[in-house]
Amino acid sequence: MGLWALFTTVTGMVEMVKVGLLRNATIKFIHHPGYNANQKEIQVASLIINIAFTIIIILVLILFGKLLANVLNTPRLYYLLLLSIPLFVLQILYNHCEIVQQAYMKYPPIFMATMIRQGLFFAGVVLLFFFFKKHFTLVTLIIIQIIALTLASIFFLRVTRQYLSLVFSYNKRIIIQLLQFGKYVFGTALFSNLSRYSDHFLTSAVSNPLMGPIYVSYYNAVSRLTNLIDVPSLAAADVLFPKNAQASGVEGNAKVKYYFERMCGTLLALVLPISLFVFIFPRFIISIIAGKSYFAAVPILQVTILVSALRPIFNQFGTTMDAIGKPRINFLVNTFTLCINVFSIFLCIKYTNDKMGAAYGTVITYILAFIIIYFSLRKNLNIELKNILSYLWITYKDLFKIMKNFITRMRAS
Repeated sequence: MGLWALFTTVTGMVEMVKVGLLRNATIKFIHHPGYNANQKEIQVASLIINIAFTIIIILVLILFGKLLANVLNTPRLYYLLLLSIPLFVLQILYNHCEIVQQAYMKYPPIFMATMIRQGLFFAGVVLLFFFFKKHFTLVTLIIIQIIALTLASIFFLRVTRQYLSLVFSYNKRIIIQLLQFGKYVFGTALFSNLSRYSDHFLTSAVSNPLMGPIYVSYYNAVSRLTNLIDVPSLAAADVLFPKNAQASGVEGNAKVKYYFERMCGTLLALVLPISLFVFIFPRFIISIIAGKSYFAAVPILQVTILVSALRPIFNQFGTTMDAIGKPRINFLVNTFTLCINVFSIFLCIKYTNDKMGAAYGTVITYILAFIIIYFSLRKNLNIELKNILSYLWITYKDLFKIMKNFITRMRAS
């Protein structure tokens, strides 16, 4: 389980970093008034960068994958990474279609493609576990991932054809401009993901070599839950990015400020009760997402879950800075956060204990990162914490009214 956790972390991180490099820059330029006549060139430039990035990643994995596996004390990881090369090739088409659909704010096809990709993988896991258990291996899981991604990419291509540029319209200037804008977003995505999974990597590399992979499996179980809690804020960030890009260019930053405060207040209203429930009943949650054999992860979950409630603000911060044309600020904040995270987790593992060290280090990072992000928002958008808390309270009042009206209708019927 620890080996699979590291594999999915590395491959997932590569995809997220690539999408980070391409998506925000592509959407920003497509919605920029000065590039209305260059829609085809923007798409082609994005696809060229996509292909080039994938080739570089494959070469890096072939040349340095073994070194990474040895550093993480999991030699078999290199073999799994080599098997994942077809995944990276298929992601070229899948990610390009996803970015184009999002640029034109067409979200149902993205939903369906994601359901095909993840749903088929889930169905394959279930079939293997219950009916073909002797074939339930990490290699087989990678093969199922490849099949699911292939079918999802074919579907994505069919529904995205009407928006795709079918003419190769090469424009070197636009490629350079996309890279210039995307370089900060790329760095941000890379450092953000490294920071997010520092607990996995440092626990595996610094802890006792025999226990490190086991502790990684505990942190992976916890991250499954925190990733699930992140879903509303990440979805909101994806939807708001093109809206913020439009608002920044047409209506100014006052509208962006309203979107940020309102969305953060709403998301916090949803996340805080869930985080509190998880903190009070951690054994129940762990038994559902990982099973009773992972009860050792309970203290890790309790330590990290409450500060994880701050993540909606972190997620909105990144896409908002990119949308208003300030990716450099986002990059600098994430770089500084990564440095704090690596330093604090390393020290906590070394001088507290191997299992809980990364959790303590994560708490320190979240608190310091929140302070940095808040003052950055105050300076650039005049964001006010009292407004976020006000919208949080309004959300609870609105939910209470909805529930009250629903109960009244039920009684009347």
